[in-house]
Amino acid sequence: MSGTISDPRDEIVSRISLQNCRIRSKPHLIFVCGGKVDATSINNLSVRNMFMNRAGEQTELNFILAESYKDWLAGYDDLSEFESDIAGLSSVVAVILESAGSLAELGLFYANEHIRPKLFAVLHREFYNEGSFIKYGILSPLEELDRRFVLPLDLDPKNIDGIDHKEIAEILEELTDYVRELPESEAFLPSNHGHVLLLVFQIIHLFMALTISEILEFVRTSGIDMTEKRLKASLYILQRFGLISMEKRSSQTFFFAKSDAPVRVELKGKKGGKRVDIVASKISVSQFYRLQSKSFRSEKNRLSVIEKFVISQEVTE
Repeated sequence: MSGTISDPRDEIVSRISLQNCRIRSKPHLIFVCGGKVDATSINNLSVRNMFMNRAGEQTELNFILAESYKDWLAGYDDLSEFESDIAGLSSVVAVILESAGSLAELGLFYANEHIRPKLFAVLHREFYNEGSFIKYGILSPLEELDRRFVLPLDLDPKNIDGIDHKEIAEILEELTDYVRELPESEAFLPSNHGHVLLLVFQIIHLFMALTISEILEFVRTSGIDMTEKRLKASLYILQRFGLISMEKRSSQTFFFAKSDAPVRVELKGKKGGKRVDIVASKISVSQFYRLQSKSFRSEKNRLSVIEKFVISQEVTE
């Protein structure tokens, strides 16, 4: 970036060691797949519909449905990639096996080595007792990972109205108990796209307001090989999850992190090198933006976005 002073962001990003970074697990998100859901319907349309009605009565966990994002084509070319990114950002992926579509989703998520260790299969007890490819190819290996990952209950999808609400409560209790036992953090893995999504968020949070070209540059500098197309999809889902927002100022578009968004990646420096001091970094970057704004209209636009949407609401970490 041209200017009378050097850009401190380049040096800050160069300090980051991805192998030393940690992913914070909270807040926990639960991605729920299965049968049809209609919040406006008074009828039990599916087991998943019954579960979501029950889940809405609690406040500890946040539950996500792919259907909540009807404009997914604005960021993705195919549904499977979109659902994989939702799963990557989630602490648990629960698939209620009650349709051909849910069977396909189970297979898709099981094939992903990073989603598999947080994948729950919920199914009718009779289906579980039947010998099938799903039983021996997916359910049994899942149980070998963790016996809690497969939940056979009395959930006949052909007799929704006959399902006891205690069975639905059992699903919620199992998921809640599991999430409570999850570690507070885990090592960052560059091969885990869910982790990369959170890194994109954290870089935006660190530098307050960035253009898409700047985000791409800093993500690559950190050690992640990302295409612009993949970044655009990442920014779409981060916006839909409420982690970032977008603001166009004149001809420029900036992405910024919401002030109340929790830290999701603990940025760590290289062993023996300078540490990544978040507060000091934000101060030096703010000073750089302010000085640049005296000479460049583009930086005036950035500063305007920061002052209106970030600093005025900034919460001390």
